[in-house]
Amino acid sequence: MESIGTTRASYSQRHFFSSSYLLILLLAPPFDRGTQDPGYIKAYPPGIRENGGQYTHGAVWIVMALARLGSGDEATWEGPLGPLVRLGPAHMDGETALAYSRIRLDSDLKRIQRQHQVMRAVMDKVMSLQLLTKTFSLWREYQDTIDTDLPDWEVPGLALLALRVGSERVTTYSLEEAVQPAVGNGGASILLAKQDKVQAILKKVFYDPRLRREGATVQVLDSSGDPQRSARFSAYLASQGLSEGRVINGGLDLPLSGSETTIFNLTDKKYTARSLAQWLNLPDGRVKGRNAAVAEAIPTGVDILLVLGPDAKVP
Repeated sequence: MESIGTTRASYSQRHFFSSSYLLILLLAPPFDRGTQDPGYIKAYPPGIRENGGQYTHGAVWIVMALARLGSGDEATWEGPLGPLVRLGPAHMDGETALAYSRIRLDSDLKRIQRQHQVMRAVMDKVMSLQLLTKTFSLWREYQDTIDTDLPDWEVPGLALLALRVGSERVTTYSLEEAVQPAVGNGGASILLAKQDKVQAILKKVFYDPRLRREGATVQVLDSSGDPQRSARFSAYLASQGLSEGRVINGGLDLPLSGSETTIFNLTDKKYTARSLAQWLNLPDGRVKGRNAAVAEAIPTGVDILLVLGPDAKVP
């Protein structure tokens, strides 16, 4: 005869293990169309949060129970749940894509990265099929399946905006490298920010898009006798939005001693040159065009040479 624990574990496997979504549900079926009213959880859509979604504590208790009952294989992801997707490119239907983006096989941060992948894939597919040009017909067809507070008249405008932006100009970032696990009061698992890493991500996100589009490579030299100034200003340029690898600190031996601060715009990168002048509070006359002697002395690929003189006030 099965024990009460074994019976309950078997019942949980039959009713709460979702092989489609790789989840261990808190309850099943969710409260949806029935007459029973369990309270606030019915306000959630079916399968979301307490209304039939996965909650960590309940899932862990079931896994612990299976392990203590000797069902080790069933307590692992290689048991009745099985693998969700294989490594590499994958063609997913809507159900699999939702499961892939929602499951917690590792951490919330990894899950967010998977959600970025799914949103990017959907966006690329929408663009490749030119679906945004059919906004009116698609919206009439599917508006009853979407719960949104957007008025109908705003949807076409947003579609046109998405067309103008394009998927190639959309970038996503994760905080995974900018946090570290820790234990808080009461033993709670928390994440602590690595401030330097957080600031680095913020600088990548909130940049001047015109600087990125121009893509100038800037080499910074110092003529004041303080090599640390060029290093500080190079770091400042990176913080202002110049792409990684586009700022070169030093590396040239030119007769520049005592020279006033000058910007040599060698390849007509006008916006970047003007920005450098503004940051250093330089008059327009300090921005020079191509200089043959200077151009011969610097490596191929450098667009702007910035010479920091004794007069430069490095931010």
